[in-house]
Amino acid sequence: MTSSKREAGDPPSTPPNKKAARSDRSTSLEATAECQKCGLSSSSRLSDKPAPPFSLNHEQQPEGATLQKQRASHASSKGNLTLSNSEIRTERNAEAKACVEQSLVPDSPVARIVRPRDSGLSKLVSNVAARVCKRLEAFITSAEQNNGYTALQEWVSGQKLVSERALYPCISAFFSYVCQQIDIAHKELVSTSTDDNNKDNISSYSRSRVLLPAEMPDSNPDGSDDHTRVDIALMNTSRMNEGSDAVYIYPGKPAYKNVAAIVEIKHRSGKEKDALAQLYTYNRNLYTNQANRRFTWGFTICSTVVHACVFSSDNIFMSKSMDVNSTTGRSDLVAMLVDMAYCEEDQL
Repeated sequence: MTSSKREAGDPPSTPPNKKAARSDRSTSLEATAECQKCGLSSSSRLSDKPAPPFSLNHEQQPEGATLQKQRASHASSKGNLTLSNSEIRTERNAEAKACVEQSLVPDSPVARIVRPRDSGLSKLVSNVAARVCKRLEAFITSAEQNNGYTALQEWVSGQKLVSERALYPCISAFFSYVCQQIDIAHKELVSTSTDDNNKDNISSYSRSRVLLPAEMPDSNPDGSDDHTRVDIALMNTSRMNEGSDAVYIYPGKPAYKNVAAIVEIKHRSGKEKDALAQLYTYNRNLYTNQANRRFTWGFTICSTVVHACVFSSDNIFMSKSMDVNSTTGRSDLVAMLVDMAYCEEDQL
């Protein structure tokens, strides 16, 4: 039979309640030490208090946050398993509209971002843009109808503005025409130069990249985590041959991993903010599929008015309006597209 009396030399027993208190105190000290080791104060540890509500105020967003980091969770993530696709779209649309209202910087000089840094290349690009603009104006005022680019004449003259779908072939034809004319102008500058040194300088620059619209407008690009469809995706593709004999490899269905810029179209004027909100939604997929992007490009086209847009980590920069119904607006848009064709990759 075990005696309940304590023998001499045995350590004093500790009551159960004091053992629990000592254990809690030890756990607390360990947790505090761990927090200090991680650079956190003890007050920043997880608690039973409810988390503060999510805010779209960019002043409260972490510094250096990108659209990908700010965006709502991926549609297939565990946090969204209880939400329907309609509820996810509603949440994302509300976020996009709020961010456009708070982060838009209108009339920004975004064209400077893609201006070639090398002075010699910048001069070449200016000459190419001038030739492209001259050919474009001649084509618009001509009766030429059989070269596959007739639809762009209908857009710049203000025709076919009855629906977005009617504008798809017109705007795609404009981008395709400019792309082809860049190749032709570059080849002409090399062949017509009388200065051998200048000819060598022109030839030394790498060929322009080919930015062409995907053949499937109004489609859901591969790599998307939702069912949203982009109007036109400008893709960085390749060419066969050179100059007027160039044969371009048009991409079929767009894929977010290869998209250079997205074009959002509205057939009515004054819908820029609605178009921007849609571009914001598409850009979350761009950031997801292209983790190396520091910023993304987009174009809003409302009727005949074009804006170039840059989506950075904390702002949306929007260019001045470029109305393709005017000569000045067309030349501004062409100059930007030529710059985008020749600039360094990190400028896109």
